[in-house]
Amino acid sequence: MPDKLKDLYREVILKHNSEPLNFGKKEDAQHIIEAYNPVCGDQFNLYFDLKENRIVNLSFHGYGCAISKASASIMTQLINGKSVEEALKIDQLFKSVLLKNDDQNTLPQELKAFLPVKQHPGRIKCVTLCWDYLSNSLNSMK
Repeated sequence: MPDKLKDLYREVILKHNSEPLNFGKKEDAQHIIEAYNPVCGDQFNLYFDLKENRIVNLSFHGYGCAISKASASIMTQLINGKSVEEALKIDQLFKSVLLKNDDQNTLPQELKAFLPVKQHPGRIKCVTLCWDYLSNSLNSMK
């Protein structure tokens, strides 16, 4: 594996891939979102409830590469319990650092593990897959 690709699979990514947080189906969720990347085949469902404008019981289930699965795991960890506005701000911050090279100092530590993906533009969709679908869904609820 080339050195650049080794950077992608840092300890954080491997851990969240093998032991994902909030991984499981929740068929009775208020909201179920299907996230799919036809280019690589990554496919996840996101499950969550909204209570008093807060995202609760956010979980995911499906399959994909280590990067997309780890990203979904960390997303659920960071977003659970947040208001819709707070969740969208975290999403926007993450994408501005990842896509626009904005200042990474305010980025939560867990998300910094994905910064090497900037060297591999074809893998950015893997990182943002579940984030994109969740933010699109939350924005449509406003």
